[in-house]
Amino acid sequence: MAGTFTAIDSKTNKIAWQHKTPYRIGTGGGSMTTAGGLVFRGQPDGNFLALDARTGEELWRFQTGFGADAPPMTYEVDGEQYVAIATGGNVQSGGAQGDAVWAFSLKGQLQALWPPPPPSSVAGPGGPITEGANKVQIGDGNVEYRYGPARIRIKAGTTVTFTNVGDLPHTATAEKLEWDT
Repeated sequence: MAGTFTAIDSKTNKIAWQHKTPYRIGTGGGSMTTAGGLVFRGQPDGNFLALDARTGEELWRFQTGFGADAPPMTYEVDGEQYVAIATGGNVQSGGAQGDAVWAFSLKGQLQALWPPPPPSSVAGPGGPITEGANKVQIGDGNVEYRYGPARIRIKAGTTVTFTNVGDLPHTATAEKLEWDT
């Protein structure tokens, strides 16, 4: 199931630009917009992007080697601005696991890392398919925001009820006969 990364014009309340993403709805850690008109965002495939906030044009891309699912951040040291992102993947998005923080300035250049394997939301879900279950236990007691099994096949017309077993708010979305949490 794919999603979109969309900019809304706050004056007209209309879509200014939109990029389709090959990732499930709800993946990624958000974006950051700078006063200079740049939008930064990470992706589960390890890419860290800079976009023109007005047009959505991609201006820069860096491959971090791990899922870039954290929100970008910015800070200043001795008058120089930096943009940073923590990478390490995310179990929910299926991004490559690791542990790194990347910081960039306008003065520096880095060699990009190897691209990680595609997240499961791109490569397709893995694991066994539960067939014809009458009742499926959701959650495992330790992870209160996770539905399981990851894949289930049921007959058309079957009513599916999701119950949040934890204390954390949770949502489920559906698009084109697929659902995502």
